[in-house]
Amino acid sequence: MLLTATGGRAVQAATDPGYDWDDGTLQGWSLDWGDAAPVNSTTAARSGDRSLALPVEGDEYPGFQSPAKPAGLGVGSVVTYYVYAPRNARTLEVKPYVTDDAFLEHFGDKVDLRPGEWTTVTFTVPSVPNVHHLGIEVDSASWSGRVYLDDVQWTAPTELPPVVTTGPAREVRSTTAVVTGTVDPRGLATTCHFDYGTSRRYSAATPDAAATADVSAKLTGLKAGTTYHYRLNCQNSGGRLTGADATFTTATKATDPRGALFEAQNLIYGSHIGAWDMDGGTAISNATAGANVMAAKIRVIKWQMWKPPCELRPTDCQTEAQFNTAIDGIRRLGAEPLIGLPPIWDQQCATAPDAWSLAWQQWIIRTAGSRVRLYELGNEPDHYCNMTGQRYHDELWVNAPVLKAYARTLGHQIFIGGPGVANTDASTLANVETWLAATKADYLANGQNRDWIPDFVSTHTYLTSAENDTQAHAQARIDAWGAFYDQLGAFIATTFAGLTDEGFPIADQVKLADTEWNDTIDIDWQGNEDGAWTDFYINAMFTMLRGHGVWLSNQSTIASHNGGSFDLLLPDGNAKLLYESYRTASTSDPRNN
Repeated sequence: MLLTATGGRAVQAATDPGYDWDDGTLQGWSLDWGDAAPVNSTTAARSGDRSLALPVEGDEYPGFQSPAKPAGLGVGSVVTYYVYAPRNARTLEVKPYVTDDAFLEHFGDKVDLRPGEWTTVTFTVPSVPNVHHLGIEVDSASWSGRVYLDDVQWTAPTELPPVVTTGPAREVRSTTAVVTGTVDPRGLATTCHFDYGTSRRYSAATPDAAATADVSAKLTGLKAGTTYHYRLNCQNSGGRLTGADATFTTATKATDPRGALFEAQNLIYGSHIGAWDMDGGTAISNATAGANVMAAKIRVIKWQMWKPPCELRPTDCQTEAQFNTAIDGIRRLGAEPLIGLPPIWDQQCATAPDAWSLAWQQWIIRTAGSRVRLYELGNEPDHYCNMTGQRYHDELWVNAPVLKAYARTLGHQIFIGGPGVANTDASTLANVETWLAATKADYLANGQNRDWIPDFVSTHTYLTSAENDTQAHAQARIDAWGAFYDQLGAFIATTFAGLTDEGFPIADQVKLADTEWNDTIDIDWQGNEDGAWTDFYINAMFTMLRGHGVWLSNQSTIASHNGGSFDLLLPDGNAKLLYESYRTASTSDPRNN
């Protein structure tokens, strides 16, 4: 058929030959509902010498359908039926219809039949998710007999379904994989997702997303050593089509030598206590706040030291009692402490009044003891201390293996990540990649010492005033963060490919973390006093974090800003709308148990 361009869409200009029943068969037509099946007949014919006789009995309204998926029929096709009612017929109507892939009928208008004449019935196929059958219903008030159908034909669709191709899987690891595909949307707005599972029944699917050409999605939470089936599934107003089935097999892995903490699926439900709350503040001391933290099933809480310990500087310092109150309080709330190692802000940079030191970092690890397993080395060093990836490595990260070894001399094991970068843009990604490449070089140069490689790579994600003014702008930024994590994950997979730690792939050990996130950088912003906004934002964030393989995250903060826009809770510990949306998400996820 001839293809022409109409309004930017490819359409077929010809008319399909359709059905005329002159071959003496039913041409695949059958009874859809009712009592009596259609038959080929010579009693009446509009052209040729045969038609399809449709039996009608009394007060019935039988439906008759074509074979599945008539060639060339689609959204926008104009279908023409010719229906003959005998001269003795009384009060007859017909309704044309199509069924979709769920076998739901989509009807056109009723048309009265004129006895003794061929009545022309036309019907434009509406926008449905794939046209499955073409049909016609006959309605009779009391008359019994046969009406006759002939010369059914249709024009080509004005809106064509997408062309969908399932692509290869890449970055296949023990619990994650990236699946790919391509789509030609035929000039129409198109959404795609991937169906996947351990058989062609596809027990799971990725979220629908707008697509124009190349499509990919990261699958997480997969079982090691397992074969998965997947296919690309796309829909536009012309219909839905799926690509061919494809498979991949996840890598077989040993048990992560670091233990169950790094297999946890619920650490994205975390939050944060501000460092200026030197004893943990409201989240620790207020019973109502504590009850709300536990009710929301917050699993990891980040906290850092605001001042050097008094043991190292007797004045303008933070006491060991304050430190212990914060650590014990976090644990009492049932959360895993994530403790920041200095520098955590500009006052702790190398030449600042509260300059960080290895001695301070060691004091934290010694004083925390076995109560703390997770540490983040630095906090926004790109923002506060103007560190590039190389400077972060040379000045700060070189302490990581020293600190891990120090903890072992005290009889416990710790895990360190970083750098908690402030930005998630191309230049930041380049700096993080520089640091990661340097850690691999250190690992190789130091007898494959695992201590040099981070246990997690952390970033921060805050919406600005140009991004939280509308849901559309916020979603675009959140999607961009997801793309950043995909790129970072791909770099980790490539950089550490082939390296193992006690038989476990090191690339699988380097987790992704978003250790501070919120919907504003303005403490006085009032936009999150709207429940519709907070529901949207919280769900969008957790969907992005989960969908892009982030292992741990911390909403910032619980109650460190006097109930301002950053906080989940009011100063008296009671809930804000942001908290209610958070709790709904965290408690409805079966993985957060």
